[in-house]
Amino acid sequence: MEIAGFVVAVLAAIAAGFAALYARGANRRADAANRTAEQALEVQRAALPPVWSAVESLGEGTMAFRNQSSRTIEVVGIEAEPDESAPFVGAPPRPHLVEYGDILALQVRDGYMEQPAHRIVIEWRYEGETNLRTTMRQV
Repeated sequence: MEIAGFVVAVLAAIAAGFAALYARGANRRADAANRTAEQALEVQRAALPPVWSAVESLGEGTMAFRNQSSRTIEVVGIEAEPDESAPFVGAPPRPHLVEYGDILALQVRDGYMEQPAHRIVIEWRYEGETNLRTTMRQV
């Protein structure tokens, strides 16, 4: 009876060794598949248009940025650079929702004896998400 127990233990140990080897190989294949999927996702993201369009002039100091993301965007902050130009940039109250295809319009005026705005910084997130993102555009 002791020999039978020993044989069972040896066979169980051999089976466990094969299972560990199989699991290690499966883990390597899964890691390779994950890397391939991540690379494909990066390529896909790179092929998408930017979330916000380039600056569109609507005339008389009105600048617009079009939402090209295919999702609703919640604008939570708008800043002008340099800081001295901030009083000369008119923006809608925040938070402000911009549907896909709609524009975010800003009034950008030159201040007397002040530096005009050179860049607009938009802080935003997709509606329903908490992850904040930042987009900068030259004006």
